[in-house]
Amino acid sequence: MTPHTRNHAWETRRIYISGAGTTHFHKGTIAEECTSYSADSSFRARRIGAFSYFGKRCEIANTDKIGRYCSFGQDILVGAGPHPTDWLSSSNMFFRANRVADHPSVSAFFDGREIPPFRHGKAMCTIGHDVWCGSKAMVMMGVTVGHGAVIAGGAVVTKDVPPYAIVGGNPARIIRMRFDEHIVDRMLASAWWDIKPNLLKDVDVTDPVRALDQIGEIKAAHNDWAYEPAVMALA
Repeated sequence: MTPHTRNHAWETRRIYISGAGTTHFHKGTIAEECTSYSADSSFRARRIGAFSYFGKRCEIANTDKIGRYCSFGQDILVGAGPHPTDWLSSSNMFFRANRVADHPSVSAFFDGREIPPFRHGKAMCTIGHDVWCGSKAMVMMGVTVGHGAVIAGGAVVTKDVPPYAIVGGNPARIIRMRFDEHIVDRMLASAWWDIKPNLLKDVDVTDPVRALDQIGEIKAAHNDWAYEPAVMALA
């Protein structure tokens, strides 16, 4: 786990850290360019997409991928892992290696002890492109959040979220869809997040239907529209 302070910025890759405090990136975390991180946060994700940002005190764990153009508020937990509820105890003391240093009784407990496997069957989280996650939300391990989804502040997400759904509550449920089915299908087919940002300059983002028409025109007019961002390991 590698800590970075606000004075450590990867300017050549346009990766930014802001605020007082420490941000931790665990080994294997990879980010595309133009991502932004706030203080007192921790990241364990295999890949973080360009133009995504994270507010203060975010903990991203057990996550395979976070897409591009994602917006995370403050105090968010993604990838919260399960504990055994059918054992004697749900404590991780009984299914993880010793994490307590220099304690004779604890060391004696772990010495020569075979740790029983905890097989929870949960996959890693996947967060799609253009996802907005409100402050104090929690996304449980194994959940997939579709492209364009919105997670309301304080929501506890225990099941997969469809693309362009707005969910909220504990447990989170669909409040409504952002667009009708036809527009959602067009949004997904457009994969606009894969287009070079400069080509999106004149797209009317306030009018989704017109924007989708313009995106189709961009792809027809440019053979080299695909965005290939710089990538670097953060730890």
